[in-house]
Amino acid sequence: RLMAMDQSELDALYAISPTVITYSRSSWNPNIMPFFALIIVYGVWNVWRYGYWRWLLISAVSFAFVLNSHYLGLLLVPSIVLFFFLSPNKLSNKKYWILGFGIWALLMAPLLIFDFRHNWQNFNAIKTFFTDRQTTVNLKAYKALPNLWPIWVDINSSLLAAKNKTAAIILALLPLILFKSRSKKDLAFVLIWVGFGLLGLGLYKQHIYDHYYGFLFPAIFLLLGFVIQLLKFVSVPLLLLLLTINLLNSHLRYPPNNQLAHTRQIADFIMRQSSNSPFNLALISKNNYDAEED
Repeated sequence: RLMAMDQSELDALYAISPTVITYSRSSWNPNIMPFFALIIVYGVWNVWRYGYWRWLLISAVSFAFVLNSHYLGLLLVPSIVLFFFLSPNKLSNKKYWILGFGIWALLMAPLLIFDFRHNWQNFNAIKTFFTDRQTTVNLKAYKALPNLWPIWVDINSSLLAAKNKTAAIILALLPLILFKSRSKKDLAFVLIWVGFGLLGLGLYKQHIYDHYYGFLFPAIFLLLGFVIQLLKFVSVPLLLLLLTINLLNSHLRYPPNNQLAHTRQIADFIMRQSSNSPFNLALISKNNYDAEED
């Protein structure tokens, strides 16, 4: 309902996107973010467009899951607050506000209890993140402007163009035609979702990994859907081109990494080295991502 168009082509493109596949086939906290981010904004959209306030409860549940998956889920807050503020009958639905906040607080309670028992390590990490601005974030919004275009191209490259830079630049430029769109309200909803996300990422001073875009995964494909609505005469060639680019970079073209066999080898090695005695494992890495260390 968010877009009056056949979604099958976009579903196919989402299903074969190498980046989406990479972050959908393993058990890792950030990998659940795209799904629950979509549920959040769909709930917010239902409240804003139709006054279906019961969706506030579903959005509250989903927002708790998003925050537990990655702190960048906080970049959804401006869009959520804005559209709830613009929603009809916002003052006469206090029961949904109270119940929604209660559900969210209940789901966040385990994290709060963990933090309380471990000297507020998560709270202190977030505090350091926002106060140590020399290395993490810049809270001056205008400082994000030079970063918006490179980040926008990179998002298109990662999600739609399978890291093909030429195709990514073309895709990044296509939304410029959306001023002709007839779906003004729904388009504005998605653009604001993307806009706040880009602004937040633009203020981030460190390297941006693909999984940081998790809260924007669905939005990028929705924007492409609006573009296809307007470019009907080239929609089929465009989609075929993107399908081809993604399939040429598909994981199916490369041999599997046999993680099960690799895990068994590691387990056998540990058992031999430990002589079946109790042991501890510790990772010594130069960064947070042990996968980058051989």
